[in-house]
Amino acid sequence: MKAGEILINGIFNGSRLLKVPFFQRSYVWDEPQWERFLLDME
Repeated sequence: MKAGEILINGIFNGSRLLKVPFFQRSYVWDEPQWERFLLDME
């Protein structure tokens, strides 16, 4: 896997299939986690 910067539209433009690993499927985010994620995306 290569790490690096990518534009958000490169992720959500339909050309990629995003999979959630099995071990993370039961993990549920609450509002504080979503707020942090959205702030990080800005």
